[in-house]
Amino acid sequence: MNKIILWANDASVTGSLRVLDKPVTYAIHYWNNTEDIISWNCMVTYPGQYVVEINYSLASEMIGGTFSIVIGEVVLLKSAIPTQGWQDFKTFNLGFLTIHRGGAIKVEMQAVHMPDATPSSMPDVAWFSLTLLTGVES
Repeated sequence: MNKIILWANDASVTGSLRVLDKPVTYAIHYWNNTEDIISWNCMVTYPGQYVVEINYSLASEMIGGTFSIVIGEVVLLKSAIPTQGWQDFKTFNLGFLTIHRGGAIKVEMQAVHMPDATPSSMPDVAWFSLTLLTGVES
């Protein structure tokens, strides 16, 4: 199985975002506005269809947030689903995408709409992954 895992402590972050190793594991914290960006550069060895997953925690009152994920030329819009709290990291399947050629790609995440809570925050992200399901001809 070909799986690319993009860890929080390997991410580039902007704005108020910070990578911290507390309280549970390395995670990106303080995602408090729509201008902050989480990004990774990675190498895709095989073109094909990939399942996209993310591991994060989000306080139960943080309802209504959405974020975008740009993976190469593909854009996904996803709802930020709350977990049982900031220390409750869960893995979410974000769907499938096809990467047509191998090589270097950039993955970027950005809030599109903040949750309807005050103060408002997006998830604390521990990791993001792409898992190859089936190869495609280039």
